[in-house]
Amino acid sequence: MSIQTQGFLFEIVQLLQLFPDSKTFPDSQLRVTESYLQEQLQPLLDQYADIINTPESSCAASITRSHIQHLFQFKTKLHTLIHECFDIETDQHTLPPESKTMEEHIQKMWTWLRREQDTDTGTSKIPFKHPYIVPGGRFKECYYWDSYFTCVGLIADGHLDLVKDIAQNMADMIENIGFIPNGNRTYYASRSQPPFFCHIVNLIADKEGVSAIEHLLPALEKEYEFWNRTGERALHYKDQSLNRYWDSQSTPR
Repeated sequence: MSIQTQGFLFEIVQLLQLFPDSKTFPDSQLRVTESYLQEQLQPLLDQYADIINTPESSCAASITRSHIQHLFQFKTKLHTLIHECFDIETDQHTLPPESKTMEEHIQKMWTWLRREQDTDTGTSKIPFKHPYIVPGGRFKECYYWDSYFTCVGLIADGHLDLVKDIAQNMADMIENIGFIPNGNRTYYASRSQPPFFCHIVNLIADKEGVSAIEHLLPALEKEYEFWNRTGERALHYKDQSLNRYWDSQSTPR
């Protein structure tokens, strides 16, 4: 977990409601080194150690917000591979131009919503080694079962390679974490979503055959085992079984 998602600073920022959206601070990026952060924050934390148990003051909130904005970055870079993978001219700093048809709009949005492999540090992201698609807006990370429906559209639009990248990212999470979290953020790492990984893998197999997904079989088996752990993720009865979407944490997430 990162300093943006747990600890005293996280509690102060959220309880003071320094940002209109509670997702803003957890999704921010650290601008400075951790040692410099600690050096800068300690006097601040000492000064406002009683904030949690006292009424909010506009002065305290203003000073705290100023410190936070100095230490953390809140704008996410748009990583695209336009010229390499798409024959569409789009400025990454502007929304796609108005389209004449729904098909054109969707094609341009693939470019807008595509993210390159994660290389930034000091964030709550669970880094991916391969490109992926995000929902957009305030959601700047990949979500588990949403990705299946995204992949259906990618397949229909001829972007099989990106579907393979998404599947590999998910297989990597299964290998490293033991399952696929709700999304690739550390604060999602205690819960999952409906297990659609096998359906994403099937999309690839339908196009290129079983040999194209053989390397993903160990990940499929491991996820199946995760969802069938008796007493934790599954309840087994005489004639049937019930899987449950249980979260192991009781902290903000």
